[in-house]
Amino acid sequence: MKQNIPESPCALPVDENLAESFVPQPHNWRLQRIRIAVPIFLNLAIVAHHFLHQSGVITVGRSDPLDIFLFLETGALRWGVILIGVWMLSVPIFGRVGCGWFCHMGSWQGFGRFLLRLLPLREPQIVHSRFLKYFIPSLIILSFALPLSLFYAHNAIPIQNIRLDKAQYRPVNDISLMDSFASIATFTLLMIFVFGSRATCRYICPFSMFFRPLSKIAPFKIRKVDDCVECADCSHSCLMGIDVMYEIQTQGKVTNSDCIKCFACLDACDKNSLEIGRASCRERV
Repeated sequence: MKQNIPESPCALPVDENLAESFVPQPHNWRLQRIRIAVPIFLNLAIVAHHFLHQSGVITVGRSDPLDIFLFLETGALRWGVILIGVWMLSVPIFGRVGCGWFCHMGSWQGFGRFLLRLLPLREPQIVHSRFLKYFIPSLIILSFALPLSLFYAHNAIPIQNIRLDKAQYRPVNDISLMDSFASIATFTLLMIFVFGSRATCRYICPFSMFFRPLSKIAPFKIRKVDDCVECADCSHSCLMGIDVMYEIQTQGKVTNSDCIKCFACLDACDKNSLEIGRASCRERV
């Protein structure tokens, strides 16, 4: 049964004859194959970096996003700070592409979802909670911000001490590395089992608190460029549980700030009614 979707200036009309005659084709998951391969490569690079550093082949420490807090405290500009800076600047333009394509934690969640689907259980449904979406990341941010505030209460802001700093790699033996991977994998599986796909992105990641408002103004969005037959495959394929069909029918584009630009909806649309672009929906009509 089709949803009764209200009209919008950005919504293209549905051709009923086309909808009735449309024959679904096997989905083309070309973009998803590439998207899955990218973070797998990044994870392998992280492991290779560990062993190369342990053997003394390279001396540059790892790129840790949490280095941003060390920068605010001491002025030490490490690779992790530069990474987060570039990532943050890209969100108002391209949206959360980095979350969907380059976050290694996202690949862990994808692998966890794959493992759960192998079990003889119903795939966990995506749970939406506005409270958890903001409450847990806020606690994580406060756990860093409060000590930093106390530090600034007795020390000057280290603007004059800003400097490039080669991160020192924290000593980690191979057993500790495997324990870390096992802990992350277990936690990821538990989150997905309880809250559904990409649960860590929605309820744990502290950077999502900053990415969401910035992604709202990004001109590059998933947009409707052709008639929709209302099969809802785009909505069913969304890793973040966004009702893509409803948004493109009512607004002509996906405006939900949880969109991580994974492009699963583009691959799922057999009629190629969706594309990523920056032109307004009014220009498309």
